[in-house]
Amino acid sequence: YRVISHGAPPMKYAVTAEGTRGDIFPMLALAKRFEAYGHEVVFCAPPDFAQAAGERGLAFRPVGRDIREFLTEHARSLHGGALVMAKAAGKLFKDNVGRQLADLHGAAQGCDGIVSAGTQLAASSVAEALGVPHRFVAYDPTLLRSEFHPPVFWPRPNLPRWANRVLW
Repeated sequence: YRVISHGAPPMKYAVTAEGTRGDIFPMLALAKRFEAYGHEVVFCAPPDFAQAAGERGLAFRPVGRDIREFLTEHARSLHGGALVMAKAAGKLFKDNVGRQLADLHGAAQGCDGIVSAGTQLAASSVAEALGVPHRFVAYDPTLLRSEFHPPVFWPRPNLPRWANRVLW
């Protein structure tokens, strides 16, 4: 995988994220940094972030469903505790993964690599299908399997290591 720096030859990247502003805006900054190094970028995110990408002068391709719309539809679930929230998240993933696969596959055509973050679940599969490298950016260690913490949706963070292993 080539280092994205001033000395690297220009390449084209699909930079993609799924989630809320906390997932999308760091990737917008990363996409702008890629452009500053002379690379071409297509920013792929839920449709409700088209304006944010446009304000930064980034090429934009919508991927998946509108997140704000989903959050509005399921606002009660998001405040109903860990299990209710996990059920709503499961519905989003089930409804959205097929969309992500189709949309991102089309958007990443001709790209030399894909960089993803958040709950963008299709990126690694799309990269494999296109024969390009994929890198995932994790903002939160609870997204990564570890005996030192439970999974992200677990409500109690201070569990013994054995319990964290079981939860994962």
